Amino acid sequence: MVRMDRGTLNNLEFLDLLLTILCWVFVAVSTGVLILTTLTTYHFLYLQYFNNYDALQLSMFISQLLWGIRFMIDSKRWPKSKVYGMISLAMAAVSLFFFYSGVS
Repeated sequence: MVRMDRGTLNNLEFLDLLLTILCWVFVAVSTGVLILTTLTTYHFLYLQYFNNYDALQLSMFISQLLWGIRFMIDSKRWPKSKVYGMISLAMAAVSLFFFYSGVS
């Protein structure tokens, strides 16, 4: 039997916290990529990797995938989160489709 002291996390709580942090980190990354892509598209500055939408589509895919997983895990506690998870995973699939089809 493992003794849990106050203020410590078990493995599931730690993974849940890690997933939450990763989700928010990729929201920040996607926001930064969106801003840099917009600035490059409208010729305010030129950055080689942001002159098409590939970086934006890839960052959106990762963000939506992480949020979809997060919502599916939360659906055990909140049943409506399953709908949000399916929508998020569908958006990730669409973003991946556009990435591989070369839509820019």
